[in-house]
Amino acid sequence: MVGKEERFLAQTLLLAEFIGGLGVIVIGLANIGGSAALTLTMALLGMFVHSIGMGVYNVHSMSTRQRLAPPEYLGRVTASYRLLSHGAIPLGAIVGGLSMDLFGGVTTMVAIGTLVSLWAVVLRFTPFMRLDGTAPTGASA
Repeated sequence: MVGKEERFLAQTLLLAEFIGGLGVIVIGLANIGGSAALTLTMALLGMFVHSIGMGVYNVHSMSTRQRLAPPEYLGRVTASYRLLSHGAIPLGAIVGGLSMDLFGGVTTMVAIGTLVSLWAVVLRFTPFMRLDGTAPTGASA
């Protein structure tokens, strides 16, 4: 059974990711037009919101890995996580650059922010957010 602490941690991770995505949307919308002061204010607000969301997400995801991984595997789990997350950065840069060329900055930033926030909503309704150390029902170990 998943306890209150695990549920809180899972909900915090999802909420932080959702908020981070909203920040990216605001950054994208800052480029729509208007005065320079409005553009700067929206960009700073979006960066602030995104930074808060990702800061909370990073702290809680590291805590989750430390809590769930057996001590003898913690180094391997952390290295694997960093390989996958940091290894995807060049791919994201290529896809993001091509998308900016094809669709423009506003469309790309709003689409990325929307996808990140929607992904958090989708994960909320999947068994993958179980944080009690057990496999989801129907999954083999």
